[in-house]
Amino acid sequence: MTYDYGLKLQPPRKPVRRRRAGVRRGRIIDAVYRRYVASQPCCVTDAPPPSDPHHVRIGNPGMATKPSDYQTVPLAHAVHRFLEDHGPDTFYDHYGYTQDQLLMEAMRLKARYDAALR
Repeated sequence: MTYDYGLKLQPPRKPVRRRRAGVRRGRIIDAVYRRYVASQPCCVTDAPPPSDPHHVRIGNPGMATKPSDYQTVPLAHAVHRFLEDHGPDTFYDHYGYTQDQLLMEAMRLKARYDAALR
């Protein structure tokens, strides 16, 4: 005796293989540029390298979405930990920086990187 509950059984699908591209959903991933940012002194405290590259978020890009690697600034490890632990608002109040200033620093850093490549 067989029972038919109206379920349609489908054959198992093959897993979709994702390509490792340099762009994911509008985000540019550039490991060489991240290493360049890590080799720069901290843009807040001028601590010597190595620094942690911090992605400067603009507005609300989406849940768990990082911005492009070209929107990164070098932060000393302790400064980066403070920012991650306490949040951006507390960081901006404590260090006297604004999000716009960090973004401008990221743009200046990218311009220096592009000039060095020429």
